[in-house]
Amino acid sequence: MEIDLGCHDHPGPKSHTYRLYVTTFLGFGANEARKRFVDMLLTENKVDPDHGLHYISDPCLPKGMLETQSNHLYHHVTFKGEGNFTKCREKLYPLLNIPTTCPRSPCSMNGVFQPPINFYNHEMYGFSEYWYTLDDILHVGGIYKEAKFIRAAKEFCATDWQILSDRFKSGEFPAADQHRFQYQCFKSAWVLAI
Repeated sequence: MEIDLGCHDHPGPKSHTYRLYVTTFLGFGANEARKRFVDMLLTENKVDPDHGLHYISDPCLPKGMLETQSNHLYHHVTFKGEGNFTKCREKLYPLLNIPTTCPRSPCSMNGVFQPPINFYNHEMYGFSEYWYTLDDILHVGGIYKEAKFIRAAKEFCATDWQILSDRFKSGEFPAADQHRFQYQCFKSAWVLAI
């Protein structure tokens, strides 16, 4: 897609025409990815829905956080956060569906075309989940620096849930709601993976 910002009325050496790449990855947003990740953990741990309460270790939840879920198949399953950002990232890669056939190369995930992007001489603007994940809790929004983001995400994930919870309750993260706060570790790993 090419966009002219209306500056064609003012001729000069500076062009105001930009080529944009825009796409959507339906079903690959952070919340949908979390659902698929939980299903993957349930399958890997061979949870039997007919046998009471189950505990499953979850590398993508903050260290020590407990999350109990129930649905039509599983009556009570409790996920216990490991806070292991590196392990979380590794476990997320299968959810990207990279081996899918790529009808037009190159593809990023799930067989969706994505042109190569050289981040050293192109500007990349991340919206929505990218911004909230980097800025609302980790406070590393602005010019993207991958190493800084990874460092902040690892630190957040590895921090004991009780400490994080106390910080949240004290108002340290006014831009984040409870849901965003609980899944920050997962969302950081997902945003980095995609």
